[in-house]
Amino acid sequence: MTENLQVTVTGKEEFGKFKTVEALLKRTNIERPAQADRAELRRLLRENPRMWKWAGDVSRRATDHVIKTYSGKSFLSEESQQRAVELMREEYGHKDAPPLERMMIEQIIIAWLCLNALIVVHASKTYESHSTGTGLYWDRRLSTAQRRFTCAVESLAKVRALTAAARMAESRIERQAGNVRQLKAVG
Repeated sequence: MTENLQVTVTGKEEFGKFKTVEALLKRTNIERPAQADRAELRRLLRENPRMWKWAGDVSRRATDHVIKTYSGKSFLSEESQQRAVELMREEYGHKDAPPLERMMIEQIIIAWLCLNALIVVHASKTYESHSTGTGLYWDRRLSTAQRRFTCAVESLAKVRALTAAARMAESRIERQAGNVRQLKAVG
């Protein structure tokens, strides 16, 4: 699967580098790439960690896929959902969160997108006359999506509560150690 890399090109040198990378990606995005091309791509990734972090970000790819799937051909919908996702990341403190919390925030976002998209589909499938089986199917799908979202939110809340408790305990221990040092200095 070829994925387009969007790169801002500021000059001929950067454009040449981009073209070289693009050609390398075409040569390696095949069933059996040459060993030399694979080695070159590994070197490139080692020297450019931003590239592999971007390309290997499965959560971002999942989020983008869900947004594109449910936006259809509407650029307005796609762009609006992307902006909502960025706002959620900001509101949940994604940028400054520890790695485990960042993963959980991504799960909340994906679950939220899926839940809301499924609410729309559920409404359209059950609005008019439908069979009991169809209604039960869509109700189960919606209930499952609601449970996933709730579970993701609860998991983040638990981790944050445990982290806060650990910080409080550390702070208390540091204060006690400081008190002991003061007592030793006085006595």
